[in-house]
Amino acid sequence: MSQPLQFSLAKIETTQFAVIERPFSKEATLENVALTITLPFGVNIADKIIVSFGHFSFELDRNPFLIIEVRCYMQIGEDSWQLLFVKDQG
Repeated sequence: MSQPLQFSLAKIETTQFAVIERPFSKEATLENVALTITLPFGVNIADKIIVSFGHFSFELDRNPFLIIEVRCYMQIGEDSWQLLFVKDQG
């Protein structure tokens, strides 16, 4: 039976914010705009924290014009932390 993961949002951090100004052509349309998203994560074992990164790049004709990156730090409860590990059967 699975149990819910107990955690609290410990911190939100904006690590990158950039508006890249360049002239837009009058022919620019939504078909020329793309959004690239990457969502890696990390773990701080000593402090029982999982970090989720969100990197968003808005691009026009493959040239970024808005970049945003945020990190969310989630403090995992002690009981839930133990559930994240698989005990060695060997």
